[in-house]
Amino acid sequence: EAGYAVITVEHRLVPTYTFPASIIDVKSAIRFLRANADQYNLDSNKFAVWGDSSGGYAASMVGTTNGVKDFEQGDNLNYSSDVQLAIDWYGPTDLTTIGEGLGENIEASHESASTTEAMLVNGIAFGTNPGGSVTSNPEKAAAANPLTYVDPSDPPFLLMHGTADTLVSPYETKILYQKLKDNKVDATLYLVDGAGHADDYFFQDDVINIVINYLNAHFKK
Repeated sequence: EAGYAVITVEHRLVPTYTFPASIIDVKSAIRFLRANADQYNLDSNKFAVWGDSSGGYAASMVGTTNGVKDFEQGDNLNYSSDVQLAIDWYGPTDLTTIGEGLGENIEASHESASTTEAMLVNGIAFGTNPGGSVTSNPEKAAAANPLTYVDPSDPPFLLMHGTADTLVSPYETKILYQKLKDNKVDATLYLVDGAGHADDYFFQDDVINIVINYLNAHFKK
């Protein structure tokens, strides 16, 4: 209704698949869309990626890894997977600090090898695979963090997080915002007062209009 084509991307999931499978899949989808832009009547110079929660994580990973060849696998490799804008709703940005500031019990729970972020990085402890918590292999965890890839070439970012989120700490979005700003990236942060994780606060006209206006400001100048 706002004049944008919207495409939903499916990707491989934990625990069957580990990082970077999901990011490779999203980038593959972007290349496919560029390769078929005429068929779908798309402007291949104006691609945005938007996700919430784990999708927000994927959006941030894609947005901060423009031009990083490690994630380019599959078809249409002669097309770019770069995006010109990224929208992250309450996604993790440092997998080792998802529970930061949410209390000792929640923080301690993220040391488990059975958390989603641990399985994303290390897989399941099964057979010859030892598994492990997300902090058991700092190098692998860092490679899966959007924060690791932030640099001044990143596209504009719109970030949103609920102040009452107890699943993914608001700290995650704050630290990404700060690193983007430190690198002189065009970034805007909204903390939605009283909003939890993926609750109705985010799906109201005022919030959706912020997203549309942000897209308009960058794509319809």
